[in-house]
Amino acid sequence: MVVSASDLSALFVTRFDALCKEMQRAERAPAQRPVHKTRVEARRLRSLLGTLKPLMRRDYLERACRDLRNLALELSELRQANVRRTWLDRLACESGALERAAHRHLLAAMDRSRTEARRRYLAHTRTLAYRERYERLASTLTDPQLVQARGDLEPVVRIRLRKRWKRLQCALRALPDDTRGLHELRLAAKHVRYASEGLAPLLGLDLRHELQRLKQLQDCLGGHRDAADALEWLDRLDEPAGLGLLGGLRAPIQRSMSRRIRELARLVEKFPMPDQAAQA
Repeated sequence: MVVSASDLSALFVTRFDALCKEMQRAERAPAQRPVHKTRVEARRLRSLLGTLKPLMRRDYLERACRDLRNLALELSELRQANVRRTWLDRLACESGALERAAHRHLLAAMDRSRTEARRRYLAHTRTLAYRERYERLASTLTDPQLVQARGDLEPVVRIRLRKRWKRLQCALRALPDDTRGLHELRLAAKHVRYASEGLAPLLGLDLRHELQRLKQLQDCLGGHRDAADALEWLDRLDEPAGLGLLGGLRAPIQRSMSRRIRELARLVEKFPMPDQAAQA
């Protein structure tokens, strides 16, 4: 299949439109889903930009990646507060590790954390810096000059996607066992998934099976990350009842992390590498 610069430019416009819609939803009502979707769309764009780096205009690439990274970072506190509220509440209910009063205290502390994160995010959306960044992203990602290369770009796009999968394969072989290493592995899996979802149709590749398994891997690593974040948050909870909550929930959280590690080992053992994407 022939892949042209206009094909890639159209892909960036499509993905930027999706980002805009989610940003507007998050600005109107920063609930869990629109906040998460905004971060996902920002990650999709960064993954595509990074994968296609040799074909991009360098100053546009660096500017867009920086703005997208900052957008996702500014939403990370609220995203984690939303996830933590759901995750720890479910864990406390399922494990029965807390007395009713302690459970209520936990919910109140998480609600305060989420409300404050939401307040800070909404305040930021009303700043000039926020609007200027949106305008920069619109100008950069919809500019036909973003993609500099010409001719049939299919061989380069295929090679670059292959490198993403190879990098993930190497990371899986050297499977880390520490929280930071597992987080980095999760980021690598996200980059492969989002780049593949965007580029596979242009290359005529059917990666549905591989992407399904990749999502399972990502969900597993995400579950470990959520547990680690909950543990860190409880450890930072600076109030009299904080130590009691940590003492009651530490064991269930650690069991959840251990289950995720065992699940990860099984997923890695059976993880498929796509033959088509691995061919130059």
